[in-house]
Amino acid sequence: MVDNITLPASGAIVSTDDLGGGVQVQNVKNTFGPDGVMTPVTTTSGLPTTHTDNTNTANVLKGSDGTSAGQNAALFAGAYLSVPWTASGAGNYASTDAGNFRTVTVQIVSNAGTIYFEGSNDGTNWFGVTLQYVAEVTSSASGQVSSTTFSGGGFTGVLPTRYFRVRGSGTSTGIVLFHTQPAAPNTTTVSLNGTPSVAISGYTSGTVDGGTIGTARPMLSMVPMVHNGLNNDAIDRMRNNVSTALVAAGTTTTQTGKSVTTYNARSLTIVLNVSAVSGGSVTLTITGSTVSSYTYPLITGSAVTTTGVTVYRICPHLTAASGATAAEPVPRTVLVTATVSGSITYGIDTILSV
Repeated sequence: MVDNITLPASGAIVSTDDLGGGVQVQNVKNTFGPDGVMTPVTTTSGLPTTHTDNTNTANVLKGSDGTSAGQNAALFAGAYLSVPWTASGAGNYASTDAGNFRTVTVQIVSNAGTIYFEGSNDGTNWFGVTLQYVAEVTSSASGQVSSTTFSGGGFTGVLPTRYFRVRGSGTSTGIVLFHTQPAAPNTTTVSLNGTPSVAISGYTSGTVDGGTIGTARPMLSMVPMVHNGLNNDAIDRMRNNVSTALVAAGTTTTQTGKSVTTYNARSLTIVLNVSAVSGGSVTLTITGSTVSSYTYPLITGSAVTTTGVTVYRICPHLTAASGATAAEPVPRTVLVTATVSGSITYGIDTILSV
């Protein structure tokens, strides 16, 4: 049979779907509204809903303005609940049924005692909750704690219980923020040799190519930085093969202790190019340097008295050759000294190979 049925007498047509075997199912549209009102459901006017934990109707998900308005949008934008407290003395503060939320962040504005972070599953029996320190203050603090004595800092973590509160031993003020989304990583933007910038997460201090990371603490949720190498308390970005001019072409004077930072290179090639000679010579001395500036010899070259290119190499996989090749691990810092005698014109380039 075909779809739709024509009613007898009136001739009105009812929209149906033919299922076969003489069975017709009437097509029906969804509507909503009070008695006497039928509002069609459309892509722009959906069924109204209210999101609660079924027991605490006052604790509905909040929109971006901190109220219950815009709850549907809040599910996408990240719903939150902000609970400030002001304590004139010892007591329990900001006690909240946080069943709708996943994470908590405690911002301590002022504090004259000890503040404890506590959770509970029944709202009656309370125990300590460990949060991660995330904001730098004048007082020393770090890591994960369940209490603190200083003011001006922030703490965050995943909510392990339905209820949460802060308990203080003295006067204090602050804000407890409950959020439906996981805690974001604590990142600090630093510059890698000026450009580009990169977000570093999970590190407490140090430098990246001379740019200071700072002393912000990592949050509980950390994002690992990819393509990096750790050098003591500094972080080096990974590099491909790099060639740089160590001593500019056209140089005619002695150059002492020209420094090469090798980063993650496995071999270093030093290229000496002599472009002009008038009874003079240039001799290269190449040394390694430690973190304490202790130096040790790698290559002592012979005096070069003719124009042309002379190559020096440092790599543990090569065969050692006196005055030309050092079969040594590449130190992080290599010092190159070019000693000039008489009149000679030269330049030096370096090649870092990974």
